[in-house]
Amino acid sequence: MIIFGYGKLGSSVATCLSELANKELFCLNKSDFPALKSVEDAEDKVPNFLLNIDPGSIVYFVCSGEEKIAGGILRALEKIKEAKIKIIYIVRDQDFLSDEIKKQQKTIGKILQNYARSGLFEDICLIDEKTFKQSFLPDVPLLKYDKVFSQTLSKMVNMVNWLKNEESLYSDIEPPNEACRINTLGVFAESEEKLIFSLDNVRQKSVYFGCTKKTLAEDINFMEKVKETLKFLKKKEERVEYKIVKTDYEQDFIYLLCHTNFVQ
Repeated sequence: MIIFGYGKLGSSVATCLSELANKELFCLNKSDFPALKSVEDAEDKVPNFLLNIDPGSIVYFVCSGEEKIAGGILRALEKIKEAKIKIIYIVRDQDFLSDEIKKQQKTIGKILQNYARSGLFEDICLIDEKTFKQSFLPDVPLLKYDKVFSQTLSKMVNMVNWLKNEESLYSDIEPPNEACRINTLGVFAESEEKLIFSLDNVRQKSVYFGCTKKTLAEDINFMEKVKETLKFLKKKEERVEYKIVKTDYEQDFIYLLCHTNFVQ
């Protein structure tokens, strides 16, 4: 597995994620490009690079769409097309973007989602910076913001990946429908569902229960609580599935992975 960071924030998140997952890191930043006059200019100026990728190996590609170099994202992805590509796309807080940049990041996001839905990428995970800040980020000064944001987001991504791959005590989770390659993450805490992107038309919701040894050994009502949680989380025609994992943590927690086939 390789973690590929593209752009300033993408590289910051990718660096933290590679440290947590102990995986190879590769980044492309503004400094790797010649001077760009426009976002369109980036497509032809993506620097040459070579990654040692075996066919079918996984590459996590972390990026956002507000920089000029974002115009080169598809060209960079083309260079690693033999890999199984999983996109993490961060939608920057629009309160700080010009109308032109808002349009740019929306266009790039929709293009990446359509490519994912077509099967060119394994999937795309959408992150809304503003929503993430409001729900998960502590108050931090500006000079520490990128670091804290990247650490907090990468911990969530890494935890969900661990829960997906860890052996379960009980599970009825199945791979999402082939078309449902657009997703986002979240948690369920204090009877509230908190997603890090407001995903429309959710088709499948995977609910991961991380449980302490004490809960699993002593709580005789645990499965009833699971049932009530699943009932609470199910909306409309969503398919809600669950997985129970034993952890060494001191507290129980619930993570969510929501899938859709609708471009956002």
